[in-house]
Amino acid sequence: MGLDEHVLLIASGHGNSGQRHWQTVLERSHPKSVRIEQRNWNLPTRRLWTAALDRMVRSVAAPTILVGHSAGVSTIVHWAARYPSPPHLVGALLVAPPDMEISLPGFPPA
Repeated sequence: MGLDEHVLLIASGHGNSGQRHWQTVLERSHPKSVRIEQRNWNLPTRRLWTAALDRMVRSVAAPTILVGHSAGVSTIVHWAARYPSPPHLVGALLVAPPDMEISLPGFPPA
């Protein structure tokens, strides 16, 4: 089975990703990619973000790979600790997890 047959669920981080961000480029280039939408991209909330991820994962029946960046990585990790993984989830690509011990300009402390 080739990568083109997998669904890529993209979990962006704080602020979502701009047009030139690697996740956006990947999303445009992969025929079966879907960005997980969050209510508020500027206020990552564990409960809301993991629930949105879970709804999206459960709505897909095809082999699925999670792709996370920054706070999206934290969302995937917290989701995996809380929810049972469905059998169609075959992997994850986790890039640049945030260091929650330091304060970055523009990144909410919550």
